[in-house]
Amino acid sequence: MTIPKDGPIRIEPGFSKWLALYLLFVHTSALVVIVLLPFPLLLDIALVLLVAISFCYYWRRDLLRLSAHSVIRVEWGEENGWRLWLGDDSMQNATLIPSSFLHRYLLALDLKTEDSGRYRLLLPQDSLQTGLHRRLRMVLKLENHFGE
Repeated sequence: MTIPKDGPIRIEPGFSKWLALYLLFVHTSALVVIVLLPFPLLLDIALVLLVAISFCYYWRRDLLRLSAHSVIRVEWGEENGWRLWLGDDSMQNATLIPSSFLHRYLLALDLKTEDSGRYRLLLPQDSLQTGLHRRLRMVLKLENHFGE
């Protein structure tokens, strides 16, 4: 496959309203279930704390990208393959693994680094420019034979 003439694809995802709403919905739903189930008070408190910690973790990692394990920027080029820039200011070479998910509204890129680290980059459609999201989806389908 040849890369489009524009050169490497650089991805710097922005804030996604849809991902934020999804995180709020999932964690709020979990809190409602915890409150409605007849658990002892201490277990309720522990579970509510776990849900709150989970919400903060994913909000920082996937939306604000402030965590050291956050993928801040990704670049794909035919010669260099995938390169990741992480929240701790490090750059790592990576390969796309088959568990990645492509859809018109969401790309979930699973990347494995040379030191066997694994990173998942969630790219909702509203986190990138529409043309870039479409171009990336097309390149991934051609390169990795993803189905629709």
